[in-house]
Amino acid sequence: MKLIQTFAVSSAALFAAAPAFAGGLSAPVIEPVVTPVIVAPVIVSSDWTGAYVGAQLGYADYTLSFDGGDDDDDDDELSVDGYNIGVYGGYLYDLGSVVLGAELGYTRVTLEADDDLVDEDVDIDVLALSGRVGYDAGAFLPYLKLGYFDASDADDDDADSLTGFLYGLGVDYALSDNFLVGAEYVRHDVQDVGDEELPDGLDATIDTFSIRATYQF
Repeated sequence: MKLIQTFAVSSAALFAAAPAFAGGLSAPVIEPVVTPVIVAPVIVSSDWTGAYVGAQLGYADYTLSFDGGDDDDDDDELSVDGYNIGVYGGYLYDLGSVVLGAELGYTRVTLEADDDLVDEDVDIDVLALSGRVGYDAGAFLPYLKLGYFDASDADDDDADSLTGFLYGLGVDYALSDNFLVGAEYVRHDVQDVGDEELPDGLDATIDTFSIRATYQF
């Protein structure tokens, strides 16, 4: 009987102590698994292939320079400036890094009256056919231009035409898949006046610097 009482007391004490031991046990802390975020590189691709049309507006300069003679080491020069406005169309073919193209353009060059060369405004119509070679730099297309031009006085049908070669450089920037803006400098180097070559010692050039807006199909 005494053994039963002792067992009962011991059991009661054990159950009374159980909550204390249970309270001392902490739930295990599980660290969250962090998944690294991998950002894919942005790949800029471009394709300049296609036909295009556009318009331009800018500055123009017409310069005559000639050899001052044996007694004068410096060339004499006369220059008159003004502005140009024009339209153009062409086609580009993207080969990857290199972009080739051809362009036909019409430009009206207006030379403002100047005491040195002209006493009233003169309008010159310039028709040009040129080739282009550029570098595909994503949204940018820097390029070189080389071609042939024919210029005539818009106000005088009997005036001799000016013909020669043109060369220049420019850059286009793609605002979207279809709309481009750019800037271009072109020098028109006169070789012939009418049916005659430009006299020795005389140089005539028409320089244009233009801002261009283009729509590409």
